[in-house]
Amino acid sequence: MPVKQRHSMIGNPNRQNLIEVATCERTINASLERVWENVKDWAYLPHLHADNFNYAELDEADTWGWRIWTDMDGYGYIFDVTTRLKNINCKSFASVG
Repeated sequence: MPVKQRHSMIGNPNRQNLIEVATCERTINASLERVWENVKDWAYLPHLHADNFNYAELDEADTWGWRIWTDMDGYGYIFDVTTRLKNINCKSFASVG
């Protein structure tokens, strides 16, 4: 599957019908290296967030971030995380598959 939001850091370039459900800003008392290690680690999601991720199957990963297939309450969905290391931020998108 091709990347749906290749440039998602600049908004919604593919004009998907997205609804913003949350924004989170917080200070994390860890090294920047440790924070990015956590952001890039998709495999831990079913273990730490079992209510939201029944499984996590990697679809694609590259310098832009990663995408997994997962399931919650019988609804399969795609979860994308895009990263911009230089600007120290990331965005995530979930959509029903």
